[in-house]
Amino acid sequence: MPVTGEQVTALRAFLAFDPSYQRLAGQLSGSGRVHGFGELVYAAFVTAARQRFSPTWTSAQVVRFAGRLRVVLRACDVDLDSRAIEILLRQALGERVASDYDDGTHALVMLFGLGELVSDARLDEGGLDAFLADARALADARLAARSGERELAMSAELADRIA
Repeated sequence: MPVTGEQVTALRAFLAFDPSYQRLAGQLSGSGRVHGFGELVYAAFVTAARQRFSPTWTSAQVVRFAGRLRVVLRACDVDLDSRAIEILLRQALGERVASDYDDGTHALVMLFGLGELVSDARLDEGGLDAFLADARALADARLAARSGERELAMSAELADRIA
């Protein structure tokens, strides 16, 4: 199932500091239409990280960003481990690095990290729309690939049962 326009609208509201985000996110969650939203956030985080730090980046740049994000979030009573921020940024930039953090920490880091990356980019309305279109395309491609893998696995399982 591809990312929906409703999910893009909710993420756009979050990134634009629109107070309707809470209502939109609640509607997604309460209606069971949240499938794909996490993939959209992940794709947007990766897209924003690569736009910010690519084509070349240094460990010092990642560490500085993680430290600055942690300070900004602490002012809002949000305490994220800067190491978790660094790890997820490195992964988004293509480095193979293991993470021992739970899914909840990953989700918070991606959401708040994404917010900071987009805020730093100072996108206008058109720029935010283009950014979200890129993220949606990446998310849809990842969801389609995962769906294809599932179908292949189910076909193999059925073939094994028939044989």
